[in-house]
Amino acid sequence: MRTRRSPRTALLLALVAAATLCAAPKWTPVQAEAVWSGSPKEKGAVVVRLDIAPGWQVVSNAPEDPDAYPCSLELKSKGIRFAAPKWPEPNRTPVPELGLDKLWFGGKVEIVVPAKAVGPYDTTATAGAFGYQACQGKMCLAPEKVEILFK
Repeated sequence: MRTRRSPRTALLLALVAAATLCAAPKWTPVQAEAVWSGSPKEKGAVVVRLDIAPGWQVVSNAPEDPDAYPCSLELKSKGIRFAAPKWPEPNRTPVPELGLDKLWFGGKVEIVVPAKAVGPYDTTATAGAFGYQACQGKMCLAPEKVEILFK
């Protein structure tokens, strides 16, 4: 036996379903967190840790393919100057069709960013984002950025 719902009940159920979908966090193949190492007054650094989902790859920061979207790192903090990131060596996969190697990161990756205090600072106010393009096999997602969570 089928129960009949009133239009009001159907509308309420549709609104609840839409709210649930909107509230759900967006899945991303990359999670990024960071910790401070040392003090910005002397030999301080931020260590950014990426956790790239199994089966996924992120285009490296210096790809050989001029059409590839390189990953990037942005850090901001009042009173602190960040030096160029120290990227790990990327993985290489030959792409004979293009006559070059695909350079990528996968799994767990650490990037060290030296930091120096240039005035009054507060390391708890540091913010950052990791820009990337993730690929799985021959399929790539649109480039995006993920917020770096500081621990």
